[in-house]
Amino acid sequence: MALMKKNTSGSSSAAVVAQGSGGGDKRRQRTLAKQQQISESIAGVSMTILENAQESVSAIEELKSSMEQIATAAEENSGASEQALANVNGINTNISRMNSTITTVIASTLSTGENIMASVDKINDSVGRMAIAVKVAEESSTKSEELKVSSQNIGDAVGFIAKIADQTNLLALNAAIEASRAKEHGKGFAVVADETRALAGESEKNAEFISELVNKIQGSIDNIITSIGATTTTISGNGTKGNTLSAKMEELTKIAVYSVEAARSVNIYTQKLGDFVSKINDGSQDIANASSEIALSVEKTLNGIDIQSDALAQTEDDIKELSSLAEELKYSTDTMKSAEDIALSADTIGGSMEDIQNALEDVTGALNQIESSSHTTNKSALRNKELIEAGIDAAKDIDKLIEIARRNFDLLKVSFNVVKNTVSEIRGAFSDSITKGNSAAAELTVIVKETRNVDKTVGRISNSIVQLNMLAISGSIEAARAGDFGKGFAVVSADIRNLAKDSESNTDKINDIVESMNSEIDTVRTDWNNLLESQGSEQSLIDGLINDIVKITDMLVDLLDRYTGLKSVNDQNLEGMNQVVIGISEIQKAVELSARNAMESRKASELIIETVSHIGEGVEELAVMADELQQG
Repeated sequence: MALMKKNTSGSSSAAVVAQGSGGGDKRRQRTLAKQQQISESIAGVSMTILENAQESVSAIEELKSSMEQIATAAEENSGASEQALANVNGINTNISRMNSTITTVIASTLSTGENIMASVDKINDSVGRMAIAVKVAEESSTKSEELKVSSQNIGDAVGFIAKIADQTNLLALNAAIEASRAKEHGKGFAVVADETRALAGESEKNAEFISELVNKIQGSIDNIITSIGATTTTISGNGTKGNTLSAKMEELTKIAVYSVEAARSVNIYTQKLGDFVSKINDGSQDIANASSEIALSVEKTLNGIDIQSDALAQTEDDIKELSSLAEELKYSTDTMKSAEDIALSADTIGGSMEDIQNALEDVTGALNQIESSSHTTNKSALRNKELIEAGIDAAKDIDKLIEIARRNFDLLKVSFNVVKNTVSEIRGAFSDSITKGNSAAAELTVIVKETRNVDKTVGRISNSIVQLNMLAISGSIEAARAGDFGKGFAVVSADIRNLAKDSESNTDKINDIVESMNSEIDTVRTDWNNLLESQGSEQSLIDGLINDIVKITDMLVDLLDRYTGLKSVNDQNLEGMNQVVIGISEIQKAVELSARNAMESRKASELIIETVSHIGEGVEELAVMADELQQG
């Protein structure tokens, strides 16, 4: 292309005229002037287009920078969303564990309550049996007092027999004196007197033996009364402890019932928390999906902007070349050729501008979508935040209920250790009462033995009385034979017979007393042995009760451990939800930044589109002028 240098001393048209053929015509001058004017216009328009192009390149670089910020925010948003979703999934897993544990806790708490109530029933039954045992012991004590009175009556009767034996002995001595006086007539009576004195001595010895037996019996009865009294006191004390223990355990049963209700409340709130978390999970999934879509959209948009940035840069170069062509056109010697080049360049640039404008309109649409999605995500985040705050409140309520249940079960554990000690004391008291009761039973055996000895000894006294009666009869016969010499014998014989009757009366009384005592002793022994047997059975039942209480204590320890585990899991839930809240705040910041940057980028894109549109219009104008120039 031939170029023409600009004339500094005159106008361009004057230079052209100076170089033309000598003189040229006016039409030629007008044509050249018009061409020059068009060239000047083309140059001016091309310069404006170039400035617009440079502004567009600068603007799209700013748009690119803004999109990179959006991309960073989208990446942060996506990461925070995924982390929040992971936290929510962890909470979901924890809630499943909690539901399973709570189901076990409720069943175990109910079982513990049933075991406590069963133990209360056992204690109440034991207390009832203790009350019966106390009555039996008191009756045995009363009968023992009666036995003591009976033994005293035996002693009184034996005392009379001993006195009678003394009197009989004196009578026998008198009889011997009378026999000595009667000489030959008193020989037979002397024999009677000797035998009477011997029988009286034997009766006196037997009476003394019975007195000793009675003393032993009375000593044994005193021991029995003491042992029965001690046993009664022990059993009564156990009954009092049992009543107190029963009342205490009924209170503990109420605590267990309250704990069941607390566990059920924990279950309700956990299900409520589960509902919240399920909704939070859905929301978090939506947020995560939206965040991923935003990130993908941002990535695609950024790639599109990169392409359009390169296209604009290339177009800027094309426009620079066009501007150079327009500048050269002013000095060109081949206007037609230069105009044609400008027209071709303008057509190329115009096509590029149209493609860039369409692409930027797609970018603007994508930015609109990013802005809209960011607002939607923000709303979802707000809803999730409200749900999480409600979930945190539910978790805090769960924590309070768990703490109440833990305090209850800790109180139950401590209380049942006290209960165990009390029951062990009762068990030890039973052992003591059985030991004392066995002592009474042994003394009863002694009494049975001694009363048998009394019975045998009384039998011997009765035999002596029979013999005395026979001797008295013999004495009367001898007195009759002796005539006047036997009058004294007759009186003595009558006295001996009367004393024998008195002795017989007392032995009958003793026999009646002994028979009654034997009956009472049999009753007391039977009742007492039954009581001791029942106390042994009661001791075995108490051993079983201790095992039950140990089992209950173990169950309480297990429940405490489970509640501790529940608290740990619930604490994890609270921590997880707090982390989700932080994550949502980060998401909100990211999407707000994305929305704001998207809005600003959209406006920037619209301005670039407007500028590109102006470039297109300018290029179109250049093309028209170039065509006009080619037409001459």
